[in-house]
This record gives sequence, structure tokens and C-alpha cells, in this order.
Amino acid sequence: MKNLCSFLFVLLFSCIQVNIFAADPPEGISLTKNSNGYLVQFTLPTYNLVTVKGGNENFYRIIIDEYGITPEDGLPELPLVSFNLFIADDESQTSFEILNTKSKEIELDKHIFPKQMPWQKSKPISDRPFTINSQYYQTEGIQVPFVKISEPFIIGGVKGVMVTIYPFSYNPLEKKLTIITEGSFDILLSRIPATEESKSKTFNSFLNGVFVNYDGIPSDAMMRYLIITDPQFEAGLAAFKTHKENFGCVVDLFTTAATGTSTTAIKNFIQNRYNDPGIRPEYVLLVGDVQHIPAWVGSGTGSPYTDLKYVQLEGTDPFADAFIGRFSVTSTTELQNAINKTIYTEINISTIPKKNVFCASTDNYQISEGTHNYVINNWFDPQGFTNLKLYTVTYNATTAQLITALNDNQRFAIYSGHGGEYSWADGPALSQAQVRALTNSIYPFVYSFSCVTGSYHLSECFGETWLRTTNGGSTFYGSSVNSYWDEDDVLEKKLIYAMFEDDLTRVTPMFDMAKVYLANHYGSITGMVLRYIEMYNLMGDPSMPTMRQIPPDTTPPDPIVDLTTVDATSNSITLNWTAPYDSTYGGVTAYDIRYSTTMINNDNDFNNAQQFMFTGQSDSAGTPKSYEATELEFNTTYYFAAKALDMWGNKSVMSNVPTGITLVTPVVSFSSDSMHCYVTVDTLYIDSLVLSNVSLQNSTLDYSIELTNNTFPDNVKFRLVGVNNNRETLVNEKGNETNIYGYSFKGSGGPDLFGYEWIDSNEPNGPQYIWNDITTSGTLVTNWIATGTFEPKDEGYAGPFQLGFDFKFYGNVKNQVYVSSNGLLLFNTISQNIFSNVQIPNTALPNEYIAPFWDDLDGRTQGTVHYKQEGNKFVIQFTNWQRFSATGSLTFQIVLQSNGKIYFYYNNMNATLNSATIGIENADGTDGLQVAYNANYVQNNLAVQISAEPEWLNIDHFAGRIYAGNSVAIIMTMETEGLEMGDYSMDMEITTNDPQNSFVVVPISMTVGVIPVELASFSADVNDDNVLLKWKTATELNNRGFEVERASLNPSKGGTSGPWGKVSFIEGRGTTTETAQYSYSDKPKTPGKYIYRLKQIDFDGTVSYSNTIEVDISGPTEFALYQNYPNPFNPSTTIKFALPVRTNLTINVYNTLGEKISEIFKGEMETGYHEVQFNASGLSSGIYFYKIESENFNSTKKMILMK
Repeated sequence: MKNLCSFLFVLLFSCIQVNIFAADPPEGISLTKNSNGYLVQFTLPTYNLVTVKGGNENFYRIIIDEYGITPEDGLPELPLVSFNLFIADDESQTSFEILNTKSKEIELDKHIFPKQMPWQKSKPISDRPFTINSQYYQTEGIQVPFVKISEPFIIGGVKGVMVTIYPFSYNPLEKKLTIITEGSFDILLSRIPATEESKSKTFNSFLNGVFVNYDGIPSDAMMRYLIITDPQFEAGLAAFKTHKENFGCVVDLFTTAATGTSTTAIKNFIQNRYNDPGIRPEYVLLVGDVQHIPAWVGSGTGSPYTDLKYVQLEGTDPFADAFIGRFSVTSTTELQNAINKTIYTEINISTIPKKNVFCASTDNYQISEGTHNYVINNWFDPQGFTNLKLYTVTYNATTAQLITALNDNQRFAIYSGHGGEYSWADGPALSQAQVRALTNSIYPFVYSFSCVTGSYHLSECFGETWLRTTNGGSTFYGSSVNSYWDEDDVLEKKLIYAMFEDDLTRVTPMFDMAKVYLANHYGSITGMVLRYIEMYNLMGDPSMPTMRQIPPDTTPPDPIVDLTTVDATSNSITLNWTAPYDSTYGGVTAYDIRYSTTMINNDNDFNNAQQFMFTGQSDSAGTPKSYEATELEFNTTYYFAAKALDMWGNKSVMSNVPTGITLVTPVVSFSSDSMHCYVTVDTLYIDSLVLSNVSLQNSTLDYSIELTNNTFPDNVKFRLVGVNNNRETLVNEKGNETNIYGYSFKGSGGPDLFGYEWIDSNEPNGPQYIWNDITTSGTLVTNWIATGTFEPKDEGYAGPFQLGFDFKFYGNVKNQVYVSSNGLLLFNTISQNIFSNVQIPNTALPNEYIAPFWDDLDGRTQGTVHYKQEGNKFVIQFTNWQRFSATGSLTFQIVLQSNGKIYFYYNNMNATLNSATIGIENADGTDGLQVAYNANYVQNNLAVQISAEPEWLNIDHFAGRIYAGNSVAIIMTMETEGLEMGDYSMDMEITTNDPQNSFVVVPISMTVGVIPVELASFSADVNDDNVLLKWKTATELNNRGFEVERASLNPSKGGTSGPWGKVSFIEGRGTTTETAQYSYSDKPKTPGKYIYRLKQIDFDGTVSYSNTIEVDISGPTEFALYQNYPNPFNPSTTIKFALPVRTNLTINVYNTLGEKISEIFKGEMETGYHEVQFNASGLSSGIYFYKIESENFNSTKKMILMK
């Protein structure tokens, strides 16, 4: 069970940005990411065969804790297990491949128990007939597949599939049970889904429970809360709206005068907002009864009334894409009652007693009481709750006891049994009048697992009474139609599981999670599952927290006293400050930042100024903070002020008021207004467009590039490369460096000449930001060595530090590093000061470095550097390091991995950030990858990955910033492989902050044409009996390749040639406009004169022939035995010799004692050059002699066998 202390911040409106890791897969399943997608390995958990009675006979029921069952009524009830897999947005159909299974068969003496039909709670369970498909039980049964994968579904913009494993199959005819005890399979995906970064902490936590492999980082954005109300209730919602805003929500309120009054009109309104990511709601609250905001009729069994359809906004599945609830009220008094209870409960949830009451009716009490006991024993009891069991059978509970318990203030009131539209029917019974008469001062979360208590389509159902009355409950979940015994049992268990195990402690996320688990339990969305998803509706606020551990206070944070402005651009100014003290655990959670073009003197000026809300924080006193104020006007003076807020909405007094001036308007320039090229099929063409900021004054050009109207079939790739202005050099006077601004890219960049590319955590396929602090587990760097006259922690280096593995950097293996005080990793020592950073690449020293943040840094007065070797990675961490002159505070890491990947992690960068170099450079400074140079790029909680073999995909959009006097080149690579001849085009749409050129379209076109195969040369060289043919083509079109053909010349017949024969085939280059060179070595069997030609063959079968060339291979004029090769050898070598005439000969091998140990050849050979092979695998190392003997020639040579 997860520790309850993890609830601490789940329900706070502010949160620390952390990685959300997916929940564990079900028992018996392990999930491993691989090149195909995911490897799933299954091991069957312990199961039990329990004898149960059905009808007039006994059966076996297979029991596995937490596993679901097959849903077909009357057929064998077999365990199954399902989980949901997060997949990419463009994944249309997920397939799998079974790798192996291990199974066994057992013969039973009784049948497997059949799945019983669902039975409504409106009827006694004793009336349910025994359900069995007798005809099916007389057959061999249906073979169930080991694995099924559902059609994709979407929840809140995140796509997934349900994967179901069926470990059991049953043959009723033979009473034979087949059990898969182990198995594995690959889930085949076209790509691993990108990290989800757009969801709030709450929604991210919900998705983390839904998908076992969910990869999400919660954004800093506040939760978006949409209220749609009848106009008569608009004024009464003001206090509630303010309350939700104080608790971390962006609240949008609309009346039905704006949305429309029909179900379709209201849903269309919600849909339009959902379709816009900037205003997409995560919570929806409907205010008014069904005559004000109508209910939908569902599609599930029984057609239940439902609000669910309002938030079924993406995909064809029934799952909600936002969390929905309803203040189902008919008057302003009822609305005020609902609001009062909601606000009180949310504010005081941390102090509400941990007391619950559980009610179970008489009928089917074994199930109702058993379910309650299960959730009490597994979750509520271990977490210190007091749980009152009002069971009518076991404890003879009465209505009076229930009323007393409710008046005694409970947190949860959970009922399971018979119900009616206006009451709990038994277990114990409770009427609407009795609810209205309650005197409780704490308002429970009521869960009614019973029939029709949530029939909100009536004038006032039982659930609406709990919400509308003065006391009663804060929220109520109930069914609008009849519920069922078995399904309610599963749903209640899954609901409490979601709260404790998945840390989902808001009322609707935890209930929606239970509905997902219900579908998993049955392995699919059956008609009954759909009914359940639709019929349970919430009366109340869907974002209500059920847990929080911190008591509220009324003490505001201390004021901010050191607000400063830095790093101005043409449209932004960065603010730095130190977090003030707040007495609440977790400290300051948000900042209300205001700006104005006139002085902010007091609270009235503050409240009338423009606002930036900086939320999602959790700051202890002294934490360096930074915020970029954007969308400012050019060349304008701004005044800034801020107030700190805690989790309870307490706000500090106003800060000091600094000023900042934005830079002037940028001026964009393009090297060309269009791009066109003429190329051949199967060629590579590279062109570029240079984008420049030619403003004569300091300015920043912000740009984004999108490729649209593309008729190229994914054969065009783009990348951004900075154009170095080479104006900077290393300077010798520390503190007087001239800051020449440069450029930065957003998201990703590269490659450099070697192939390194980079991508950051702001990109969908980028790395996750993960901060693993090593200040306590790492080793403090102390051996600083000065590089000049300055102190070594100002200008110096330390090391070497052993990496613990071989690390390849620009193709060279490294196993140790040095660290520079100026924010670099070096692979060699340095002997000069490097406080002046330069652009990358640059041949001036230093070279061969990794620069996460190269600037004039200074660790003399504060800060530390630690290092840590962790298996396959090596970490260097700068902590609270400063810039020169003891300014700012910088905390960041460099992580080197044994696979060659480099990571930068920026934790807290509170300083001037636009005077640093970020990137890597090779050993001689001729190649490098620059991420940013003297530009605003770095931000808190940012990760950068650098790799020579990047895993991310090509993108069709780019963005960046160019300071005045700088340029970037947009490199276009066009590959025409497989393209048909013709014209192709696209538009490069460039958006900038230059008001004179805010949107520019650069048309790009390419014509693919024809260039023939042109043979530039064809020649032959003869060496002994070898003929080396060489030829060169100037251009090639559709060239499959060349057949080399040979024919012999017969001088006795006037030089006529014999028939042409194919010697070999050499593949061509297809289509290319570049010179291509070919060669082939031929060895005719006998001396003589030969002619050669090339037969060029197109892919369509068309052929053409080259001119012929003649060669003369004269035979040897004397006997010769050549030195073997290779020599020394192991275990084989080649022996070559020449025969001027036909000769009988032997070739033998002797050891140093003169003993013959092998006869290589004996017989007659024709005139010419010959080779034989000698294999000495059976001999030991040493010196041997080989000898050729014939009537006309004898020769011996030495060879060496070396093993």
C-alpha cells in the first residue's frame, strides 16, 4: 500500500513539478520497453479452486485476488487480468506477437462454475435464478486467445488500449482446464508515446492510475474549472468562484444564455473549449436542476440518465475526458447550502475527523458486509480511520443509530443495499425528511451503492436532498437507475483502491478511476459496464478533496523585499527574487505578479495593474525564484510588484517595485523570398535560407517556423544552424568582458558535422526533467587548481575524475574529466583563464569540452561542486554557484552516460542567463553543437539531451530567438528517393515579433527530372594473370547496375572473338548527379587475349553496352615459387607458383627435422599462374617449409605458423 503521506500535496492547488511515473502493472505482469514497443511477461499468481453450489450440483470456482472474470452469462467464469497501455496519438491499431507460453492441463471432477447473470438490487438476491448454458457445457468449449487488445480509447487527449490476458480455458465436455502458467509477448508500437506535459497535477495523477506505462510531467498551469449555470444562479456563485480560484483553479463561468439550453448546445459549447488547449477544462460543474440544464439519456443497458455525455469529448469510447459534477439545485437558498458545505469542507478537510460510517442492508448481506469489511481492513483501518459498522444483520443496526452517527460528524458515509428514489430502503432505512433534519456540522462524502437514489431527473431524488439541505452531505454519488449486486461490489472496492493506492483523493477523479477499473475487471466495455459508467452521477463539486493533512491558517507570507529585473528582450523581462517565509508547511505556493507602465505605489495601483499568476510552487524561505514576464511592448519602461500566497489564499503585502525597459523593435531579413531546385530521382539536394535580425540597436527577434501545404511525401528534412559572427574572442581583462548577444533555439537543434543533435524537455519527444540531488551522496570537489592569478574557484579547474566507463566523445574514447569553475567539463587540463565565453565552434582554446553553462562564474564566496559515479552514468552538480562579483545563484547538473548521451539538468537558475554558452565542441574546435550563445534560453526545471544517435523524430516546426546582428540558417535537405518525376511544393510560414513582417510565407518548390547514365571512362590494368577493370560515371539515371562481360580473342582465326560470357554484376547508384567510380578484378583461367565490355541495365530492364577494351594476359616465361601469404599465418595460407609449360608436380610441407607432414598437391597442371591453399589447423605453432618438385624445377621456401 502506498504511504498515506503521499496525499500531502495531491489536493493542494499548488504543486512541485515532478515526474509522474505510472502505477505498477497487475500482479503477475511485468512490462519492459523494447525496440518493438513493450515486452510483457506473465506469470500466473497463486489461484484457488473453491467448491460452490449452483442449482443442484457442485462446481469449482477459480479465485485469484484482484483479477477480473469473463463477462459472458452462463458460460464458465474464468479469471482474466487487464491493464491499460499508453500509446502515441497517431497509433491507429495496436497489435502483438506471442513469444512463448508455458501451460498445463488438469482434469477436474466438477465443472467450472458458470458466470451468473447480473441481478438488480431492487430484487431479493434469493430470487436470482441459477444461470448456466447447458448446451455449451456439452461441447468442447471455445478456445480463448491468450491475449486480446482493444480498440484505442482516449481520455483527456491521451490515447490508450486495454490489454487483456486470459490464463485459463475450459473444455466442459472433458472437464479439462488448460492453464497458462507463464508467457510473454511483444506489444508492437510504431513508436513510444511522447511525454505528456500539458496536464495539471491532478489530471496527471489520474492518467497515471489509468495507464501502467503513463509518462507525464505535470505542467505549472492551474486546473481549469468550467461552470455552466442557469442565469438565476450566476450572482450566487461569486463566492464559490473566488474560493476555487484561491485554491488553484482558473475558473470560467458562463450562463445558459451564452451556451444554449439544450443538451446538444451545451455540449457543443464545452466541446469548443475542450478543442482549444489554452482553455480546455479539466473540471466541469453544472449548476441547476434538469429543468435548467437538461440531462442526457445514456446508451448503456437500461438507458440511464447521465451527465457523462457532456464530457465525452474525444474518441468513440465512453470514458469522460473531463471530471463533471452538478449542483442540482432549484433555488438560490439550495445553491447557498451547497456552496457553504463545499467551501467549508475544502478549507477544513485536513482537520475533519477520520471517521466513517458503513451501512449494509439485510438482503445479500454477505456481499454488502464483505465488501465494506474488505475496504475497511485493507485501507481505512491501516490509515487510522474510525469505522462504524451499521450492518442490519450482523449488528442489528437501526435508523436511529444511523441518524446519531451522521449527527456525530463523519467524513465518509458509504451505503450498500436496497434503495429507492427517495430513500435508503433498509440497511438501515433513511428518508429525505430525516436527512433534512440532520444537525451535523461536518458534511460527509456520501456513496450510495443502491438502486435509483441518484435519479436526479425527478424533482428531488434522495441524492439531491443530501446536497440541497442545510446540513446533509458535501457530495453524493448515486445511480439514476437500478444498480446490481456483483457490479456494485466491484465498484466499491475499486473506488477505495483508487483513493489509497492511486492517490486519487478528489471525488470525481477517484470515481472515474473506479469506472475504468470496472471495465478492466470484465476485460471490455460490455453493455452492463457502459450502464455503470453512465448511471453513477455526482451531486456536488467534482474537484472536492477527500484528504489533506495540513491545518489551515490565516497568517500571510512575509513580503518579497528583493524583486529585481534582468535579461530584458524586445517583449519580455525576467524577474528574480528570493522566496519569503511562510508559516504553512510547504511555504509559498503562488505569486501574484503585477506590471504597469506607471508607478505602482499602493494596493489600489497593484490591483489595477496587469496580472501574471505564477502558480504551482512550493517554496521554503530563501529559495531563489525567477519568472519571465512576456508579451510586453517594445522599448517600454515597466514597473513590477509581487505578492506571495500560501495554500490557504493568504496574501502578503506588496513587494518593492523595480523597473525594467524592454529592447527596441527587431528587424527581420531573409536571404531569399523563395526556394526552388531542379533535381533527379534518388538524389540528395541541400539548400538554405538565412534568417537575420538586422536591427541596428539591441533587440531580440522571436520567430517560429511551420511547414504547411506539403506535397512532399516526408522526404524533406529541416534543421536550424547558427551563423557565427566571429566577433568575439577570449579577452584578458576579467570583469570587463563585452557581452555580444547571440541566438538560441527552442526545443531541439543540430546536427553538427559529427552528427550530434539536441532536444530539451519542452519538446514532446524530449527528455524528462528529473532532479536527483547528489549533495549528500556525492563527493565534494576540493582540489581546485588556479589557471592564473585569480583564486582557483574563480578561475581554475579540478580533477581528473574517473568516469568509471569508456565514454565516446566525437568518436574518441574518454575515461576521465576535469571540471572548470566557469561551468564546463573538460577532457584536458587548461593553463589559461577562460572567463570569456565564445561561440561554438571556435578554434581558440579551450576545445574538446561540454558546456552546460559557460560564463564568468565564481564559487569563492558560496556554492559547491559535487561529483558521483553511478554505474553507467557520471554526474557533476554545481549547487548555489555564483556569477562573477558574487551575483546570482545557479544550480545545475551534467550527466554523462556510458552510451554516449549527455544530459543537462537546470534546477534553479537565478541570475543573468543571457551571457552564457551552452553546447559541446570537438578537440580542434572545427565542429560543435551550440544550443545557445549569449541569449535567453535556460530556465528552471529544464532538461537537455545531446546524442549522436538521436531517438526523436523529425519535426515540422521550429522556433528560436535572434539578438541584433545575428543570423540562423534554415538548412533544407531534399531526398528524392522513390519520388515520381514532377513538381513538389510546400510553404514555409515564418511568424516573428517584427511588426512589419509578423507573418511571411516562403514558397519552396522542387522539380524532379531526368538525367541519363553517362559513362566517363572505362579502362583495364593487367598484373600477372589478374585484370583490374575500372570505370567511372558522370551521372546515372535509374541505373540498376552493370554486368561485366568477357570474350576471348583467337589470333589464328583472324582475331575473332568467342562468345560473350557474364563474369559478374556490379550494383549501380540508381540516380545521381555525382561522379561514381567502380572497379572489378577478374582472373581468366588461361593466358591469352581477351576483350571486356559493360552491359548497363536499368531498373525497367532496358540495357545498353559500352565500348570494348582488349587485354593480353601472357603466361609465365619461367618456373617460380612465390612466398606464401599471409606469413606468419593462422591457420590457412595461400601458396602461389608459375608454370611456363604443362607440368607434373608435387607440393609438400616439411617440419624443421625434414619430415614430410603434408602433401598439398600431386598431379598435372596447365601453364599459367596457380594458387593452392594450405590449412594448418592441426599443427602447432612453428617454422615449416613448403617445396615444389617437378622434372624441370625444384624450389623450397619457409613459412611461419603462429597461433
